[in-house]
Amino acid sequence: WGMVDRPADIVERMNLSLGFRTIFSIVKNFNPLWGLRASGPAGPRLMRRMRPDLMRKFEDLVGEENLQIVGDYLFHCNGHSPAGETAFSRVMNDFFWAKIPALPRLEQADNKVPITFVYGSDSWIARMKPEEDVDPGSSISLSSVLYIEHAGHHVYADRPQLFNKAVREALDT
Repeated sequence: WGMVDRPADIVERMNLSLGFRTIFSIVKNFNPLWGLRASGPAGPRLMRRMRPDLMRKFEDLVGEENLQIVGDYLFHCNGHSPAGETAFSRVMNDFFWAKIPALPRLEQADNKVPITFVYGSDSWIARMKPEEDVDPGSSISLSSVLYIEHAGHHVYADRPQLFNKAVREALDT
């Protein structure tokens, strides 16, 4: 998220209905998790019901019988003051895009500092495509883009061993 510009033709490419565009034009003005906070005491149960996929990512760590605590934890992490969401809303453009994408600004970075981008190959988040990888002639030529196969947005949880390996290798360079 936040690396490349919002494509000018994204609405046409996505073939979004007028109804979706109308609802999205309203909803995008709210913090993403406002509904979760508004759910009050029903929030933990709502989190467990709506996002069992997130809970299952941690089954190896806590065991199937304790997955409820992951849902409760996620609710309580996100159910309080939305400081992070508020900050995110200040830098986003239509939720999926950054107001000021990072990739063009990285051209001004110190080229002695390597940067590694790690994406899950199955992430729903807008990301750089392999053909948009860092140009070897640019000032960020020491950068690399890694795609972890069969991982979604939560790469660290979907493929923890491969994610940790990628981080260790990036730190060794």
